[in-house]
Amino acid sequence: MTSMIQKSNTCQLSGELSDYGGKIGQRRAMLKSLCPCRNGNTLDVETWRSMVRICTNGSLKERNSAAHAIGTLLTKAEHSKKWRKLALEIAPDIHDLMDDSRASRSLLGTLKKHGHATKGTARKNYRRSIKSLNEQQTPQHLASWLNRKLLLDRRHRIEATHSGVQRLALWIERRRKFQPNRRTSEAEILTQARQLLPTFFSLSAQLNK
Repeated sequence: MTSMIQKSNTCQLSGELSDYGGKIGQRRAMLKSLCPCRNGNTLDVETWRSMVRICTNGSLKERNSAAHAIGTLLTKAEHSKKWRKLALEIAPDIHDLMDDSRASRSLLGTLKKHGHATKGTARKNYRRSIKSLNEQQTPQHLASWLNRKLLLDRRHRIEATHSGVQRLALWIERRRKFQPNRRTSEAEILTQARQLLPTFFSLSAQLNK
């Protein structure tokens, strides 16, 4: 029996979840096997984007299993470089998830440290996790991220030492410091980067026509 979520046009799954299906028990077992608390090697970005889709569009039991995995990822990202890098990649997807009331309830439920914790405590834990991720947007991370976004190869890549990257990191740090409750979207960072690194954006457009 194929999962209804797999048939949905709004929830195309990829990565290690590309073959997601079967009975509910099998589907939940697959989700649990990919959770960082059991599997330290599930670092494929597309797999985790699929996990977010399941958390948003799946059945109640599927949402809870996916939410547990995402919550565990965010917790581990506060202390682990490899999980932090992954969490930063899918942060925009998680932000979108949090705009969905049903999906956000599932995720916030996993962020309660104790069974009696309130929703306010869970949201505070979520904000702390996201703040921790934002604090880690160093020039090295930003340069790597921009190179992937602009599809720049080794010959044309942006270096972390470039003054534009340094200024971009400073801009993010100042926004985090003076507007801690404001979410800085990926689009906003790209807009700022375009102003600070116009040559690389033009180069990207020429190389990827």
